[in-house]
Amino acid sequence: VEECPMKKAYTEGRTYNINDEILWKKDGTAIDVVYTSTPIIKENNIEGAVITFRDVTEKRMAQGELKATQERFKAYFENIQVGMMITHPDKGLLEINKHLSEMLDYSFDQLKQTDWAKITHPEDVDEDLQNFQKILNGETNSYTMDKRMVRKDGNIVYVNLSVSCVRNPDGTVDKFLASLLDITERKKMESALDFEKNQLQNIMDNSPIGAAISVDGIIQFANPKYLKMT
Repeated sequence: VEECPMKKAYTEGRTYNINDEILWKKDGTAIDVVYTSTPIIKENNIEGAVITFRDVTEKRMAQGELKATQERFKAYFENIQVGMMITHPDKGLLEINKHLSEMLDYSFDQLKQTDWAKITHPEDVDEDLQNFQKILNGETNSYTMDKRMVRKDGNIVYVNLSVSCVRNPDGTVDKFLASLLDITERKKMESALDFEKNQLQNIMDNSPIGAAISVDGIIQFANPKYLKMT
């Protein structure tokens, strides 16, 4: 047909590169090809064309599998109920998920103007940076720690942070993947329990009545008054 690029090489005297074409083999199976149609010109006359074909079926299949894998990861990244971020080795943000944006009350564009160290509680930055540097130095590929993050409104969010890396062929870090699980309520409960424990300890220590706790006849605790009495 006139529109066929192979024929245009004859009629227009130009080379055409076609990057997406399907050919059918004799057995009925299809293959993906790219081809080039180049005219043969002699004394200003087009005498024919050289057409080269390259089978790219396996390459396209690999690209399709890669795309499917990327789409699955994207769905996981966006829908998991844990804060997720992908960062540069220089601590700059490449991507965050919706859950992290809601957790910290920052949009992606706002977070891109900063880095994770600047939204980490000042008292937790050094430990995080030390762990981060160990990955850059090749001493480890991951680390986990509890730390505090600072929301846009200034409130504190306690998170369990898990960081892993993707390395280049030469061993340098290409990017970091971090998951941040909100453990604020757990920390509040632990703090409340510690307060109650300290209060009880203070009452027992200052009680004018001797008190002891035993299990199977073995004393596990005795307050100062009991010790003085015995």
